[in-house]
Amino acid sequence: MSNKKKVFVWAGVIGILGVGYNAYHWFDGLTQNRIGYLYAEGIIVKKDGKKAFEWFQRSAEKGNSKGCLNLGHYYLCGHCTERDIVKAEYWLNKSKHPTASKYLESIGIVNRSTPWSRARDAIPFSQDLLKKAESGDPQAQYNLGYSYSKGINTEKNIAKAAEWYQKSAESGNPYGQRAIGYFYQKGYSVPKDAAKSYEWNLKAAEQGDKEAQYQVWLALKDGLGIDKNEQVAFEWLTKSSNQEYAAAEHDIGKAYSEGHLVGQSWNKAAEYYRKSAEQGYECSYNHYGDCLENGYGTIKKPADAVYWYKKACAAGYASAQYNLGRCYGAGIGLQKDFLIAAFWYQKAIKNGHKWALNNLGNMYRSGFGVKKDFGKMMALYRESADSNYDVAQANLGDCYFYGLGVEKDVSKAKGWYQLAASKGNKTAIDALKGINSQSPTNPQ
Repeated sequence: MSNKKKVFVWAGVIGILGVGYNAYHWFDGLTQNRIGYLYAEGIIVKKDGKKAFEWFQRSAEKGNSKGCLNLGHYYLCGHCTERDIVKAEYWLNKSKHPTASKYLESIGIVNRSTPWSRARDAIPFSQDLLKKAESGDPQAQYNLGYSYSKGINTEKNIAKAAEWYQKSAESGNPYGQRAIGYFYQKGYSVPKDAAKSYEWNLKAAEQGDKEAQYQVWLALKDGLGIDKNEQVAFEWLTKSSNQEYAAAEHDIGKAYSEGHLVGQSWNKAAEYYRKSAEQGYECSYNHYGDCLENGYGTIKKPADAVYWYKKACAAGYASAQYNLGRCYGAGIGLQKDFLIAAFWYQKAIKNGHKWALNNLGNMYRSGFGVKKDFGKMMALYRESADSNYDVAQANLGDCYFYGLGVEKDVSKAKGWYQLAASKGNKTAIDALKGINSQSPTNPQ
C-alpha cells in the first residue's frame, strides 16, 4: 500500500475509533468522505454500502468535493439508495472533481462550449487612439466608439460611443455604419428609429459587411423601417451566408428546410445547419441533430445526432432537451434509459415544451422510468392537449374511451379524437372509425 493510501486509510480509522460512529458532526468533510471510502471498500471495517452512502452524504453536505462526487455517483447508479437522476445532477454539479463531468456526461449533461459571437478584436482606449480619431481617421473613430461602448481600458460611456460611431459612419466606415445602425435599432443614446437603423445598415451592407447584410435581411423580411420585401431580403441573406456568417447560414438552412423563399431541399438545409453549428451557432445545434437523427439531407447518424442534442441542451434549448429525452427513451444513438429520459422531459417541460408533457404522460401511463400514476398522466396529457398538440389529444381520447385515470366516457373520447383527427392524426382517425363500427384497437 502506498504511503498516500495509508494516510487516507488511517485518517478514516482514527475518525471511527477516536470519537465513535455517532459523533459524525465532529468530523470535517474530508474525513467523512474517507470514512465512507473505508465502508465502500471494506478496508479495516466490514464492507457496508449503506454506511458508505451515509458518510458520503455527510461529507457532501459539508461541501467536500469528493464527497459530492461519491454521493452523486451513488444516486446516479442507485447504489444503496433509490436511483435519482435529479439528485445525482445536483451533487455532481457541486463537485469540482474532474470525474464529475464524466458522470454528468453519462446522463447527457455536457459543458456549454464557447458559443459563436460577433465579437471582434478590440483596440483598447489610448491617448494615441483618441488623437487618431480626433484627426478624422474613420477606423480609429469606430475603434474609439467600440472602446467606449464596452468600457475597454476606459469608463463605459454609451453617449460617447454613439458620438464616435456617428462620426465614423458619416466618414463612410462600414463598421461605424453598422454600429450606429444597431444603436438606432436599440435606442442607445439616440432616439429609437428603425428607418435610420435600416439606412445605416444598408450603407454598410453595400460595402460588403456581412453582419450588416444580415441585419438588412431581418429588416426587409419583417418590414422594420422599410417596406417588407422577402425576395430582396433573401438576396441579402445569401450574400451574408456566402461570407460564412453563422447566423445567416442558420437562416438559409431554415429556409431550405421549410421551402420558404426557396425550393425545399433537405440536402442544402443539412449542409447550412452543419456549417452554422460547426461555427458554434447554438440555434443550429438541435436542427443539425434532427437532420442526423432522421437522415434529412444526410446519412443517418444517431450517435452524432445525440452529440449535437447534448450541445444544444447545454445551451438550454427546450426542443433539444425533448429530443434527448426521446433518444434515451427509445435507445436512439445511446443506451436506453427511461429514468434519464424522464429527467430530460422534465427539463424540457420547465422550459415550456408542450410535446414533452405528452411524452412524460406516456411514462406515467406505462410506469417506465417513473411510478405509474394515471392522475399525473391525465394532468400532463391535458396540458399538452390544451396547447393544441394532436398526439396528446388522441391520448386523452384513449383515456376517456378506456377509462384510464377518468370515468369512461365515449362522448368525451369522441370529442378528443375528432379534435386530433382534424389535424390529420392517424391514431385518432382510426379510433373514430372503430367507434363508428365497433371499438378502437385496444391500446398497448
